[in-house]
Formats: sequence, C-alpha cells, structure tokens
Amino acid sequence: MSFSKSIHSLCFSNKNQYIVMGGDDSTAHILSVQTWEKVTDITADSSIYTVAFSMMDERLAFGTLDGVLTLLDAQNGFVIVGEMDTNTAPILTLDWSPNGKYMALGRNDASVTIHDSQSVFGNFFVPQKELHRGSGAPIHTVAFGDGGTFLAVGGGDWMVAIYSAEGGWLLCHELKMDGWVLSVAWSSDSRFLGIGGTELSKGGRVIDTASWDTIEELRDGQDSTAGFGTGEEVTSLGWSDDGRWFIVAGKGGNARIVDTETWELVRSIGQSDSSFGKVTNGNDKISIEPQPEQILSNPVKNKGLEDLQQHFNNDFRTLDEVEAIESIKKIIEVSPEEAIGWNQRSIVHRFLEVCDAFLTPYEFDEPPDILRMYVPCILMLQVHVKWVASQSAQNRSKVERKDDGEPLLSLHNILVSGIEIIELILDDEDNINTWWDDSQKFRLTPKDRRRINVWNESWLKIEREAPIVDVDLLVIANS
Repeated sequence: MSFSKSIHSLCFSNKNQYIVMGGDDSTAHILSVQTWEKVTDITADSSIYTVAFSMMDERLAFGTLDGVLTLLDAQNGFVIVGEMDTNTAPILTLDWSPNGKYMALGRNDASVTIHDSQSVFGNFFVPQKELHRGSGAPIHTVAFGDGGTFLAVGGGDWMVAIYSAEGGWLLCHELKMDGWVLSVAWSSDSRFLGIGGTELSKGGRVIDTASWDTIEELRDGQDSTAGFGTGEEVTSLGWSDDGRWFIVAGKGGNARIVDTETWELVRSIGQSDSSFGKVTNGNDKISIEPQPEQILSNPVKNKGLEDLQQHFNNDFRTLDEVEAIESIKKIIEVSPEEAIGWNQRSIVHRFLEVCDAFLTPYEFDEPPDILRMYVPCILMLQVHVKWVASQSAQNRSKVERKDDGEPLLSLHNILVSGIEIIELILDDEDNINTWWDDSQKFRLTPKDRRRINVWNESWLKIEREAPIVDVDLLVIANS
C-alpha cells in the first residue's frame, strides 16, 4: 500500500487489532495488524485530519476539513453508523476519555465540544459542554488525563488550558507557551504532561501536574544547555504505558526517546544526531547499536540504551504500540537468559497491579451479585500469572515459543481485556449496571480458546498440578 498524499493522523485500535490512517486523499485506510492487509477504505468528502477509536473500540471516529465527524461501527465491519455535520469549521483533533465517558472535538474556529460517549453511540451529538478560546485561534490538540477527569486543550493562542470535569468542565489552569501548541500528551498516571509546538527556543516542555512547574524543556541539545528536543517544531509526543519512556517527534523528521527516570536522551531516530545510535531492523527484530564514543564516554547513557533495547525486544508492547503479534515474536526470539522477568513485562505488571486494587475489598466480603462470576475469573487469572512468574526462565521460554507464540498472544489478549474492564469498574463502580451486561469481559475467540488449551497443555506437561487458565469459566463470565 502506498499513499500519494500526506497522512495527517493515524492510530491503533485499543485492542491492537487495527491501524487506521487518514489524510489528504480523503480516505480512512483501515488495516489488520495481524496480516497487514487492507480491511476496508472509507471515503470522506474532504481531507481527514484526525482519527481515534473509543475506549472499548465500539466506534472509530474521524474528523474532516469540511467539519464533518463520521462514526464507524468498529465491531461490525466498519459501516458508517452516524455523522455530525452541524458545524463547517474543520475538525483538527479529537480524543476519547480513558474511562469511556467522553469524546472531545477541537476545531479551527477555537471551539471545543465535549460529548457523552453513550449519546454519541446513539447518534445524539448535542454536546454536554461547548468551550470557546477567546483568541479565536485554531485548536490543534485535545487530550484527556487522569482517566477522563481533566482535559488539556492547546492551539494557536500559545496556551495550554486545563479543564476539570468536576463542576462541568471548568477552566482550572492555564500554561503560557512561546508559540503554537501542536501536541499534548499525559503520562499513563497523569502525573506529567508533555507539551510540544512551535516554541523553538525550547521545543516544548514537560510539566509536573502536581505543581504545574516545568521539569524539563525540550531544547535541541546542541549547545551547552543540553536538552532532548528535535531542534524543530515538536509536532507529536508520546509516553510508554509504564511511563518509563517519552518520545518527541519533530517537523524536521527527527524523533528522540528519553528515559524519564533520569531524563537522559537514550535514542535519536531520523535525519540527524546519528551519534546517538542507529537503528537496524532485520528479521523482525529491532536492534539498537550505540556508536563507539557512547560506549567509551558515557556508561550511563549506554546502560539506558541496553534497557531500551530490552524494552523493544522483550516486552509485550513497544513505545509506538506496535501490534501485539510482532511484540510476541520479539519475546520468543530471545534466549531465556536475555529475556526480562515475567513480572517486569508491562502487561503482566499492570494486570497484577489492577488485580490487587480490584480484589482487595473481596478478601473478607462477598462481591455484589453483578460481579459474582467475574471476581473468581480474575482471581483464577491472578493465581495463574503469579504461578508462571515462579517458573524457571527455561520452562517459560519453552511454553512461550509453542506454535510461534500464538498461545502467549491469546493469554496477552485475555489479560489486556481484564485490565480494561477492571479499570472501568474502579473508575465507574457506581454506574456499572448501565454498561456491564453489554460489555465483553474477556477477549476470547474460538481461536483463542484453542490456543489457551495449547498453553495449558504445555504447562501441564511440565507440572501436573499447574494452576491453568480455566477457559470454561471465562466463557461463562462472558455470557
């Protein structure tokens, strides 16, 4: 597949099944990440500037230059199920909140509208709140933080405005920049906010949201005041799921990756700064090759490169949310001695983390009726995941490599779906009755069931009393 015109926006689905790209050819190109084959193309009447999936992938939304918002049913063949065309101002940005409650649109006329997600799913587009930036400058970026409690808005007025859902999306803070704001991104725990734009003296900033102080400036790092900006406009920012890595991309074709524990630059990708290392990509395995002067002169940065290489090659997901199957391939390609610990993998670590928070109230009390089947499922998965962590690296490697890693991929999908539902419960327990019956509790296709049976059989050959994944229990919970 090739593109004759610019791509303005792209995104992965939250379940890592699809990637969508939209741009000046007025087409939303939807690809499967399992096969990289085209699923379908959806044609619009003008350039597509922004695309995004809702939290549980119920809808794919895209906004266009002629101000139309188009909604596709992402779970039933990407058919068009709704359009909003009440405003002709170009839609430049949109975002869905992590808690699944809201959708925000930013337009070229300085307006931001915040919509109830369930109303949008029903094609009711009257916003809950309409915000207007007084400057009249375009809104280039919107991003929900803290699960959906806050909304960051940036644009041509050289400001980042923070709105709070409490009290009805009231302005609670503003940050003055020295140029247009083109991109904002919250860290996974919302403690930090990355801001990028045309502020060339700094490139952008990283803000500590506890104090709203600048903790890092994204300078270009070419003078005595070292930094890690691109030396160009910062057009895109992103954080890894575990918050360890921060990536900055610029208009000049450069991207830089930073270790947030030290705020040291550990990787540079693009047309310049080759001294930071080069990337090779052969046999589906990413490798980071530091230059000799790095190894000799900066052992701290070299250690950061080694850590980042393990993150790329051994973890479930990479910084760019590369599709799950490619990440599984990277896991099974390394030797057991090279692989990072089971509990250190981001999905496993996050699953165990949310399990503890979710199961603690039920140590001594019975769960409510609506969760009576779900709690045992999560407890069963928690026991299995912890047991796998107790096994030797050699045994884990043997099971993970089975059938080219496909059983491991299915377990990964189950854990991810568990994380999504638990986080929704923790964020919205009071309203669980409104969405519980319609939600898919565990991602478990017939193919996944067969793969998990292979996974179980592999462990039972190693340990007859292994606590396996109870597929039948998961199926019952889904029904």
